[in-house]
Amino acid sequence: MAYGKEAAKTKREKMTDEEVGAIAVQALQSSLGGPGTEVSQARLRNLEYYNAEATGELAPPEIEDRSDFVATDVADTIEGMLPQLMRMFVASDDAVEFEAKRPGAEPIAKLATAYINHLFYTRNDGVSIVYDWFKDALLQKVGFVKVWAEEESDDARQTFEGQTEEQLVMLAQEGWQLDGEPEVDETGGLIFTVTKEDRRTCIKAEVCPPDAVRVDPNARWGGDPALIGHVFRRRKFELEQDGYDLSDLPRGSGEPADSEETLEMLGQSMDSDAYAEPTESHSLYNCAEVYMQLDRDGDGTAEWLKICLIEDTLARYVDDDKAAIEQVDGHPFVWICPIPRPHAFFGDCPADFAIGPQKLRTNTVRGIQDNLMLTVNQRTYINLDAEVNMADWLENRPGGAIRGRGPANTAIQPLVQPNLSAPAYQFNEWLEDWRATRTGFTKYSQGTDADSLNKTATGVSIITQKSDMRMELMARFFAVGMKQLFAKMLKLAVRHQDREEQMQVAGGQWVALNPSEWRDQFNVKINVGLGTGSKEQQAQRIIGLLQTQLQAAQFGVITPENIAETVRLYVEANEFSNPERFVSPQPTGMPPTPQAYQEEKQQVMQSVQKMQEELQRLSQENDGLKTDQTTKMAELELKARELDRKDQEIAQNGMKAAAELDLKRDSQQVQTAKTAQEMARGDDEDAKVAQLQDQVAQLTQAVQYLLQQIAPPDGAQEQIPA
Repeated sequence: MAYGKEAAKTKREKMTDEEVGAIAVQALQSSLGGPGTEVSQARLRNLEYYNAEATGELAPPEIEDRSDFVATDVADTIEGMLPQLMRMFVASDDAVEFEAKRPGAEPIAKLATAYINHLFYTRNDGVSIVYDWFKDALLQKVGFVKVWAEEESDDARQTFEGQTEEQLVMLAQEGWQLDGEPEVDETGGLIFTVTKEDRRTCIKAEVCPPDAVRVDPNARWGGDPALIGHVFRRRKFELEQDGYDLSDLPRGSGEPADSEETLEMLGQSMDSDAYAEPTESHSLYNCAEVYMQLDRDGDGTAEWLKICLIEDTLARYVDDDKAAIEQVDGHPFVWICPIPRPHAFFGDCPADFAIGPQKLRTNTVRGIQDNLMLTVNQRTYINLDAEVNMADWLENRPGGAIRGRGPANTAIQPLVQPNLSAPAYQFNEWLEDWRATRTGFTKYSQGTDADSLNKTATGVSIITQKSDMRMELMARFFAVGMKQLFAKMLKLAVRHQDREEQMQVAGGQWVALNPSEWRDQFNVKINVGLGTGSKEQQAQRIIGLLQTQLQAAQFGVITPENIAETVRLYVEANEFSNPERFVSPQPTGMPPTPQAYQEEKQQVMQSVQKMQEELQRLSQENDGLKTDQTTKMAELELKARELDRKDQEIAQNGMKAAAELDLKRDSQQVQTAKTAQEMARGDDEDAKVAQLQDQVAQLTQAVQYLLQQIAPPDGAQEQIPA
C-alpha cells in the first residue's frame, strides 16, 4: 500500500490539443484584469484622474460660464515619487547583486552581477523598462515585466571583385558561404558573392501593459498564480514569419480594438479615427500567450504549459500542423505592487489614495473661482415699475446715464455675493495635508514649499522622514520584483548563452565569460529598501562611521580594508561610478596593534622634530649669510669711494702735467727756432744737427713722463666690483 505524495496522485486520461486550447480560452475569460472587471474599472478611474481632464467624474456642471478647473493631485503624486524611486535602482549598479553560495566563488559572483546588469541596462534599455514598470505600479496598482530568450539572426551579404582563389578560400575558412558560381573579369580576377549567417540567443525584457495581463482569480500576493496570460495584437505578416498557420482562422478585424484603459493612457477617445490597414498583410489579429499549470499527460502532476491562441483559437504551425503548446519551466512574468494587500493579488497604489483629495480640491477651487467671478460681476435687481432703460444699464461706460422713474435706490439694487476666499483657501491647505497623509508624499519631499524657511528644521525633518519611510517601504517591494527579474535573466543566460563573450568590467578591463558555467552558484541579494535613506543621509552616516573608525584605529580593531570599504561606500553614496578609481585594491598603512601604532606615532614625531631642528639650523645659516653679505657690500662701497678719490687726484695731476708739457713745448719751440737760426748762421752744420737730436730726445722723455702720470695705478680695475 502506497502512502504520501505518490498515493495522492490520480491517473487521468491524456488531454487532446483541442481540450487544452478550450481550457485556455475559458481560463482567460474568467481571469482577473480583463475589460469590465473591478480591477479594470479602478485602473481606468486612476488614468482619468491622472490625465486631469474635465470629463466623467471630473466634468463641470452644465452651466454657462462656470469654472472647469481640474486639480492634478494624482499626477503630482506619481510624478513626484517616480524619480526618487528610480534613483535608488538606476543611480548605482549594485541595487541587486549576486552572492556566492560557496567559498572562492566571489569573483564569479561579481562577474555575474556585472553581466546581468549589462544585459538589463545596456542591451535592453533598462532605464526605460524601470520607468514604465514603476509608473504602471504607482498608477495602476500592479506593474508587469516579461522576460524571455529569443534567437536573433545577423545575416551578412557581400560582393567582392578582382579577388583571387586564395582570398576566396580564406573567406570560406572564416565562415562565409559562396552564393552562386564565381565569375571571371577581364583581368582574370574573381567576382563572387558570399553570405554569412550568425545566430545568437538574446535575453529580452519588456513591460506589459497592465490591461493586457490576465491573472488567475484565485491568485494571492507572494505566490505564483496557476494561470497568467498576456493578450496582444499582431499583424498578419508577423504571425506568418513566426510560422503560424492562418488559413483556417477568420480575418483580422482591420483596426485595433484597444481597451478604454489603453485609449486613456494614450490620451485618445473611443471615437478616434479607425485604423486604416495599408495592405491585407497588415491586418491585426487578437493573440494570447497563456501560461498555466495543467496535467496534460495524465500523470497526476500539473506541468507548466505555454499555449498560444489566435482569435480565441488554438494556434498551429504551418510546417507540421503541430499545435502551439509547449511545456516550459514556468511563466516569464515578474510583477510589483507599491502597497500590497494581504491575501489578494491586486493591492493599492498612491493614485488610489490621491483620488479623494483631487476630487474635493477640484470642487473647492471651482467654488473659489465661481465665487470670485460673481463677486466681481455681481447680479443686479431691477424694479420694472421704475421704467429703467435696460439699454442704458447694459451699456457700462464711464459717466453714462441710466434713465428711469423714481429714486435710484428703489429702481436698481445690486445683489451682494459673499466672499468665501479666506475660508476656502484654509480648506485648500487642509486638503494638501490630507493628500500628504493619504499618499505619503509631501511638498517638503521636493522642497517646493515657499514657507519652509519659516518652519523649524526639526519639524520639516520629521515630516520628511515619515514620508521617506513610506517611500522606502515601496522601494523594498519594488526591490523584490527586481530581484526576481534578475534571477530570471540569470537563469535564461545560463541556459541559452552557450558561447564565450567579452565584456568590459569596472576599471576598463576586458574579461572573457561563459554564463553556461554558472549553474546554481549564486544567491540574489537586495541592496535597496528599509533604512537606506537618501544619498545625502547615507553620505553623512558614512562620514560619521569613518570618524569612529579613525578613533578606534589606535586599538587595533580597524584594518586598512575596513577603511577602504568605508571610502568605497562614501564614493557610491555620492553616485560616482567605479569606486576602484578612488581606493587602492590593496590598502596599507595602518598598524595591526596598539603598540605598533604608538611606535609608528613616536617615529613620526621624532621625524617631525628632526625636521624642525634642521629647519632651525638652516634658518641660522641663512641669517649668517645675510650678515656676511651686508659686510662685504659695505667694504665694496668703501673701496669704490677710495677709487673715486684716486681718479680725481689722477685727473688733477694730468691737468697739471699737461699744462707743464705745453709750457715746455712752447719753450722748446722757441729754443729750436733760435738754434735753427744759429745753425743757419754757423759754419759747422753737423754740430747743430747733433744738438737738435738731443733736444728731440728730451722732449720724448717728457711726453713719456706725462703719460705715466695720467695712467691709473696697476690693479685698480680688479678692485672695482662688477
